[in-house]
Amino acid sequence: MSENQNNIYEQMPVEDYIKNRLDDQMNWFDKKSAFNQKRYKYFKKAEIGLTISLPVLGFLPLCDYSYNKILLVLVGAIAAYLQAWSHIETYYELWTKYRTACELLKREKYLYQTHTGLYEDTESPESSYHLLVNRVESILAAENSQWNSVIHAIPSNLSHNQGSTNS
Repeated sequence: MSENQNNIYEQMPVEDYIKNRLDDQMNWFDKKSAFNQKRYKYFKKAEIGLTISLPVLGFLPLCDYSYNKILLVLVGAIAAYLQAWSHIETYYELWTKYRTACELLKREKYLYQTHTGLYEDTESPESSYHLLVNRVESILAAENSQWNSVIHAIPSNLSHNQGSTNS
């Protein structure tokens, strides 16, 4: 975040910054974290359920041998696809990164509102507000950087998955 951008935020009234920037970002991170958590758990549960069903399906005489074999191959392929998809989409990484950012922003807001932590020793409400803006914008800039690294890791996830399925 540029110094100029921080100056724009520092010129906003405190209530506007908290409502339109801090609370908005906390809500966004909270929703995105919940979305990625649900997706991650959905894919993992489906993958585990299908994987566990493989030996059971192999043991049960559901139909003639050739159909049973086709069913086992399909269930195994679907389980492998779900595993690969969850690696590509990085649901777990995004879930944890978004949750961490949300919690850091909440902590910063509560420290500011209660005048504790770093905000306890500021000379004036104005300097306390400037500190809040700088710290929140630093958290957001760090999160953007981390998000960028996760997104750039997707091609390596793809090649890693392809390498593990080809061996």
